[in-house]
Amino acid sequence: MINAGDGTNEHPTQALLDLYTMSKELNGLEDKVIGIGGDINCRVIRSIVIGLEKFDIKKIIFLLPNGEELNSDILNLLKNTDYSIVHNVERVLEQADILDIIPFELPDFNSAYSEKVDEKPSLENNLIVSKEKFNDKNRIPILSPGPREAELSSDTDDMDNVIFTKQAYNGLLIRMSLLYYFLH
Repeated sequence: MINAGDGTNEHPTQALLDLYTMSKELNGLEDKVIGIGGDINCRVIRSIVIGLEKFDIKKIIFLLPNGEELNSDILNLLKNTDYSIVHNVERVLEQADILDIIPFELPDFNSAYSEKVDEKPSLENNLIVSKEKFNDKNRIPILSPGPREAELSSDTDDMDNVIFTKQAYNGLLIRMSLLYYFLH
């Protein structure tokens, strides 16, 4: 059985393609510092952390809103991994080798459209990846599994280090490989 996402718990195929993309971009994950930003309760983040535990990475840097901490679920997964929490994307860009960022407040896909709030809360500028925050020393690869919200400014679309389209293509390859493996 292939778990392609099971509600709010895990999303292993997304984690596989993110880890594959990270590994290809960084020529391996060993001794790398991985930045992860977004809704810490998201199934993608949980699955990525589970996957990163299988590698000899140097550290995970979590980008979280001010006042937010890691939940016990994530802390239990990090028993063998060094990590830190920052509240400013520029700190991640300075310290990490790569950043995987998702929305900080994911839409509720279980609500009917009529129940959804059309107006999205504004995101603090210190959490937004935008072109102005990059310089020659911090142009690390940026991944975004989606859905894309305010956390990744559209002014980064033409930057060659913002690689969500390559990441999406890798998702096609990973999922095709999984189907081939399990059907043959």
